[in-house]
Amino acid sequence: SVNTAVVGTYTVDYQIFDGFNTGSASRTVTVVDTQAPVVTTNTGTDTVEVNTSWIDAGAEWIDNSGNTGSILGYTSGSVNTTLVGSYIVEYQIFDGFNTGSASRTVTV
Repeated sequence: SVNTAVVGTYTVDYQIFDGFNTGSASRTVTVVDTQAPVVTTNTGTDTVEVNTSWIDAGAEWIDNSGNTGSILGYTSGSVNTTLVGSYIVEYQIFDGFNTGSASRTVTV
């Protein structure tokens, strides 16, 4: 049988008997994952005063198989709290098939 929740290749066999002869056929079914995980930034303070600290709130993710997790720390970008400006940090997660991402803008 084909498990549509598990990525892989499955063979389905068919057989029929008409009372005299038996016929058969096989079909290959491939289950793929083409959807990236959904990444959502956690609620946090994204505006901070210059020369103070900023605490990253992280992000959460879920993939189409129902797997979930936390991203504790951004994967790219930086925030310089000694310099007024806007900074973008990005969170990414790879679920084994696709990469999901989200970004946060921090204003100093």
